Amino acid sequence: DQNMVLLNDCDETELGSNDASCSNQAPGNIIGPISQTNTGTGEDSSTITQSNEIQISQNLQGTNDCDESGVGSNLAVCETHLTNTIGKITQSNLVASLGGTDVETQSNFFSVNQNLVATNDCDETGPADNVANCSITASTTVGDISQSNTASSNILTINQDGTAKNDCDNVSIGTICSIDLKLILPSFTQSGDEELHINQVNNVLNTC
Repeated sequence: DQNMVLLNDCDETELGSNDASCSNQAPGNIIGPISQTNTGTGEDSSTITQSNEIQISQNLQGTNDCDESGVGSNLAVCETHLTNTIGKITQSNLVASLGGTDVETQSNFFSVNQNLVATNDCDETGPADNVANCSITASTTVGDISQSNTASSNILTINQDGTAKNDCDNVSIGTICSIDLKLILPSFTQSGDEELHINQVNNVLNTC
């Protein structure tokens, strides 16, 4: 389940002209290659149960709300560059030849929830022009993950939440408000009865 909401709302009210440049540049919810493998060989009274499950939910929201009210003009430049990325995922259950009354039960579970919200709110409310230059570059990235087990269970849950906001009003010429936010996890390898829960939250507010 992936969700993406993008909004440009850069207005000019009263006497000035609206020459604002507002854009959400190349946003992306990206899921890398996913490989799940179950291999089992049984004989006699052997019972083999193997399971791989992956649940992924990504949310991306980018808003440019850079307004001007008054006698001045809206010359603001507001941009977002947002990406949710999930890298390579490999889950594998392998069972060799079994004999006698051996019973094998294996399971891999992988769940990811990534949320990325970015807002440029750079306004001018006085007699001057809105000359704000506001930009947000933000990304949430999950690195390579490999889970492999033998008659055991692996559970890996990752939740990343990033919020970035430029709230820069009535700025002077040459003022640049920028945020570079990255939530990155390294590669993980689990082979056996392992369970790992990771939660990253990063909220950035820039008031210039």
